Amino acid sequence: MHVGAYEGLPKVYTFIWFMYFDKLERYNDAEQCFRQIINNDPDNAEHYNGLAVFLTKQNKIEEAVSVYKKSIPIDPDYFELLNNLADALQKKGWFRGGQ
Repeated sequence: MHVGAYEGLPKVYTFIWFMYFDKLERYNDAEQCFRQIINNDPDNAEHYNGLAVFLTKQNKIEEAVSVYKKSIPIDPDYFELLNNLADALQKKGWFRGGQ
């Protein structure tokens, strides 16, 4: 799926893509879409978060953790991303929150 036509549109479109793929459980398509979006806009942590969420849904946890870590310097205060990273680490057994 090509997303180049949506380049530069408000971030609400990223959210719409996210919800569309999630609802239909088209996680591989979502992964490819977010990779294209990141290629066009590599300095947006929300895009990396979207990619990593869908990697996690495909049980590609180690790759998701790598993507989350790569995006932290872009926006170190992005709480949702940090929370999702903790969830991915916990799924892998690398983090036990609150213990």
